[in-house]
Amino acid sequence: MHANSKAIYNCTYAPEEFKAPENTRLTYNKATHRLYVHLMEYPDGHQLVLSGYGDKIRYVQFPHDASEIKTKLDGNDVTLLLPERKPNIAIPVVEVILK
Repeated sequence: MHANSKAIYNCTYAPEEFKAPENTRLTYNKATHRLYVHLMEYPDGHQLVLSGYGDKIRYVQFPHDASEIKTKLDGNDVTLLLPERKPNIAIPVVEVILK
């Protein structure tokens, strides 16, 4: 809980323009303009596609240790290149800092 508290406290449902990829849940903090992607299952292939996010993202990281997550832009989709090993957290969260 402590590692991902930013993804819970002061957050609400994400605006409808943000679609949740399969096996994820989204939360949103309007004050900080951050979207949180809760990985209910760690993706096979260690990649997660955020469809339609291409012009909305400034930076992506894990909030538990502030490590950067590399991204790849493909049209208006953004692919998150996650580490091969799942972080040692029950439900990893990805923090998306929006423009």
